Amino acid sequence: MAAPENTTWFHLEPIDSWSFGDGGPNHAGEDQSDLGCLFPPSPLTVAGAIRAAAARALGWSGRPTEPWPAEIVERLGDGLDPGPLRFTGPFLARDAQPLFPAPAHLVGTVDANGEWQPADLLAPGAEAMTDLSERPVRLPEPRGAARGAEWSALKPPRGVWLTAQGLSRILAGEIPAPEDCVQERDLFAFEQRVGLELEADSRTAREAHLYSPVHVRLKRNVGLIVGAAGLDATIQLPELLPLGGEGRLAACRVVSEPPLPAAERKSPGAAWTCLVALTPVRLLNAARDAWDVPRPGDTAARLVAGLEGEIVSLCIERPLRLGGWDSVRHRPLPLIPHARAGTVWFVRGDPPRSTVAVRAGLLTAFGFGHLVAGSI
Repeated sequence: MAAPENTTWFHLEPIDSWSFGDGGPNHAGEDQSDLGCLFPPSPLTVAGAIRAAAARALGWSGRPTEPWPAEIVERLGDGLDPGPLRFTGPFLARDAQPLFPAPAHLVGTVDANGEWQPADLLAPGAEAMTDLSERPVRLPEPRGAARGAEWSALKPPRGVWLTAQGLSRILAGEIPAPEDCVQERDLFAFEQRVGLELEADSRTAREAHLYSPVHVRLKRNVGLIVGAAGLDATIQLPELLPLGGEGRLAACRVVSEPPLPAAERKSPGAAWTCLVALTPVRLLNAARDAWDVPRPGDTAARLVAGLEGEIVSLCIERPLRLGGWDSVRHRPLPLIPHARAGTVWFVRGDPPRSTVAVRAGLLTAFGFGHLVAGSI
């Protein structure tokens, strides 16, 4: 997946643990029993941290009530206007090498030790009538598994991450090697905590201010990697910057361009093009202000402007609801549904040829909607 020219890549590694709210209730007096932690965090969260650090480097005080002067806005944008900046990612990284959520059309088996192993790829099957549409649709089916009992042994890749090499193999229509699959438990774990606000004068517990945040603790050498294009070379980000809730710190350093999955052109024997989401895709119908996912029967241009072909099938899970925090107005942003990273659209037609990556949906300048194309 290519990034824009003149992209600077930053590696962010936690000093302790991080806290990224999942949009659940997080105010005094509200039930926090279902509060969780979203990881990897929203692209808006990471892009916001990079922009805020750059603004402080340009002289901004860091106080949320102080608006950015015009000269900073010109260089960094403002709010949901990215100005000249274009972000790629964020991606989970181990040893500064990116990892990607396993695509939803990859399936595997569980061995005697309880380990998931890649086994097959799903592809559009024969046309069938369903209650999804008045016209026949092609439901995803395993390519190589025999029809029958073997299907029940195939499991989705829950909590599995792929190296760039492993994802490139999938884009070529191949099964990734087991060593290209990384289990989530080897990368990070969530911690339930209890916090209590104290009175400033007496240092005693403040009534009705008990809270229970969830933190994420990353394993050694695990962090995030994000690219920022359009950032003035004279702006030097600090070695430490706040990221996420509670002002938790991240060690920030510039790294060389990481290896990213290479999109494969459609081979002569391939039946379909697959488009795999590497970051959440914000798909909204502006007229109805509702989640609007391109589905079988729609043109591929509904997903990516200018893309030829027809969507024939897709692999998608329940939507990921992302919000955030408005640091100027001191209030949470509304939760908006997104197609999760790993969502796959199958298209009848040639894959994109002008670039190895395309972007779909809204707010792509902040890192949303990065897709790579492959064959199946």
